[in-house]
Amino acid sequence: RAVEEDENSELAQLRKKPALTQSQLRGLVSALVDRTFPSHLQPAGWPTGKLMEPSDDASLEQARAVQVAFTKLDWLELPEKHFRESVVARDELRPFETFLKARNLETTLKFWMAASKLMAMSELARMAKLDEAYKEFLETSHSGLDAAPVDNKMKLEAVVTAFKRITRELVDVHFVDFIYSEKSDATVTRLMEDPTEMDEGAALLWKTYPVPGDCTRFISKFTLLFDKYPACICLSDMTMPGSPMIFVNQGFSAITGYRPHEVLGKSCRFLQGQLTDPEAVAAIMRSLRAGTDCHVKIANYTKGGTPFKSLLTLLAIFDSNGVYRFCMGIQFPITEQVTIRRRFMRLSRLVCLLPRMLEVGSAKPVAPMHPRALRLVSEDKEAQDAKVKKAAMLAAIGADAEDEADGEEEEEEESEE
Repeated sequence: RAVEEDENSELAQLRKKPALTQSQLRGLVSALVDRTFPSHLQPAGWPTGKLMEPSDDASLEQARAVQVAFTKLDWLELPEKHFRESVVARDELRPFETFLKARNLETTLKFWMAASKLMAMSELARMAKLDEAYKEFLETSHSGLDAAPVDNKMKLEAVVTAFKRITRELVDVHFVDFIYSEKSDATVTRLMEDPTEMDEGAALLWKTYPVPGDCTRFISKFTLLFDKYPACICLSDMTMPGSPMIFVNQGFSAITGYRPHEVLGKSCRFLQGQLTDPEAVAAIMRSLRAGTDCHVKIANYTKGGTPFKSLLTLLAIFDSNGVYRFCMGIQFPITEQVTIRRRFMRLSRLVCLLPRMLEVGSAKPVAPMHPRALRLVSEDKEAQDAKVKKAAMLAAIGADAEDEADGEEEEEEESEE
C-alpha cells in the first residue's frame, strides 16, 4: 500500500508538469538512444593476402577495361578530331572499314579518303587529279546531283560539297556507332596508353581505405582517369558496412563544395536535405539493395546549404565471382544553361561504355554471389567458353579465326538491318 501511494504521488506530480516541446523530446530521445552495438554484429571483412591476389592476366584486364572505356569517352567528345588523328593518321582504318562493309558503305570511306588527299594537294596537282576522283565516285546514280558539272570549277565544288556531307555522316553517325561497338575495342587498345604502366591513382582514395587486393588495378586506374572527368563522380565500396565513398573526383568537390577528406569514408546520404524527394530516396534504396542501376532526378545540398537539382545515376559493378563490389554514382547538375537532354547524352555514354564486370581470376570470393550477378556471370562464362571452342575448331581445320568471326558478325548485322 505504501508503494502504491508513492507511485500515485509521482504520477500526480508528473501530471502537473507542462508537456515537453518537440525540441525537448528530440533531445530526450537522442540522449536515450544507444550509440554503440556489439562488435560481433559487424560483418566480417574480406580475406587478405594471397587469397585476394588475382592472376596477372585478370589484373591487366581490369586496367585495360577501364582505360578502353575512358578512351572511348574521350573520342566521343570530339569524334572528328580522333577519327582524323587517331584512326586515319595512324593507319588504323581496317577495323572501321570492316564495320562499314557490313553496312554496305565501304565506297563512302574510299571517297572520303580520296577527297581528303585531293584537298591536301596543291592547286595544280588537285586539278590534275580532279577528273579521276570525280569520274570514280560522283559520276554515278549515288552522286545526288541534279545536273552534271561541265567544268573543273563545278566539279571541284561538287567534290567539296559531297566531302563535307559525307564527313558529317561518316563521323557523326557511323564512327560514333563504331566507338560504341565492341568492334572498336582492338583499335582503341592499340592506340591508347599502355595499361600496364603503374600510376598514382590510389593516392586519391580514402586515406584509411584497405584497398582490396583483387581490385587494385581497377581502383587505381579508375580514380586516375576519372578524377578530372567533367561530371560529379563518386565510387562506393558495397562490401563495407554503410557503403562508404572511397573516391570522389574534382567534379564532386566543385559542385558540392566539399573537399575529398571531408566526405571520404561517409555515405553520400549526407547530401540530402529538406527538399530531397522521398520517392527519389526510396528508388535509390531499392536500387542499392537489389544491385540494379538507378536513374533519378534529385535535389541535394551543397556544403553551404544551397539546394541544387541533378540527374543522378547509380551503376552497379560486380566482379567475376558475382559479388556486388562497387557502386558508381554520377551526378549532372541541371541548370537553366544546360538542359537535361544534353546532360543525359553525356550520361548515356558513361552508362554504355563503363565496364560492369571486373575480372578477378582465381581470387577467392569476398562475399556470397549476388542474385542479380548469377545471370550476368553465367552469360559471360558461356560466351567465353563458346569463343574458345570456336577458335579451337577453326584452328583445327586451318581457318583464320579472326576473318571467320568477322564474316559471321557481318552476316548477323546484315540480317538485323
